[in-house]
Amino acid sequence: MNKDRKDLGGLYPAVLPTTEVSRGTSEQISLSEAVVYDFMPPMIGSRFMASESLKKRIHFYGQETGSFMDLEETNRQIAEEELNKGNLEEAIDAYKNCLHDAVGFLCAISTIQEHALLSISEYQRLDLDSRFGDLEGRLMAAISKEDISINAEKYSEFIKNVRNLEKRGHQLNQLFFMGESRWYEHIKAPSKYDPELGKEYIDVCVQMGKYSEASWVAAEMGNKEDAAKFKKLSKGQPKEHPRFREIYTKLGEDRDF
Repeated sequence: MNKDRKDLGGLYPAVLPTTEVSRGTSEQISLSEAVVYDFMPPMIGSRFMASESLKKRIHFYGQETGSFMDLEETNRQIAEEELNKGNLEEAIDAYKNCLHDAVGFLCAISTIQEHALLSISEYQRLDLDSRFGDLEGRLMAAISKEDISINAEKYSEFIKNVRNLEKRGHQLNQLFFMGESRWYEHIKAPSKYDPELGKEYIDVCVQMGKYSEASWVAAEMGNKEDAAKFKKLSKGQPKEHPRFREIYTKLGEDRDF
């Protein structure tokens, strides 16, 4: 934070860069297109390529509505608990979720820039390296005990593929249901519920393992057979961590008091 910036009663207008150097690919990328793996040390992120359990969770980030701060803190607590119990994959997944929440806050502030007034503590939340350094260090120490290797080229392609799928998934959601999308750029569809876009939307959902979403789109298209098939497959999707609701609710209650 630039301390020379005008102080408005302990709040400061946000002026942030709109691009970031990806830790995974080392390229300069727009924050609007960045995904959580762009902010993750490759030693941790590459586990989502190697572990069959984590592969299923690549595009799942837990609850995504609510307070960024409470969501992040809940997932951080889960990551710490699982790491303390020696459950490395559960810890990595919870870390991914809390980092995703932090990235969401950063991207939201970057979008509105000086229209956001932040306290010093909120500015500190934008420094992801310092905020997650300790947890990341513990995770990497645990990972280093395993027989692992990182192929930088394959990992870079992995991140780019995640970006492309998530970007197209967001666009297709708006194109199919609304007839146009302003996600990343302005695109118009031939019409709402266009069948070709619906087919592509389902294909992207399947590639991401989002079978419940694929079932929903198939049902909207009147394809009962595919809707039933994907609904059955959705039973294998990642579930909410058993501790999530308890921790998240308590954080809300403590803040209210």
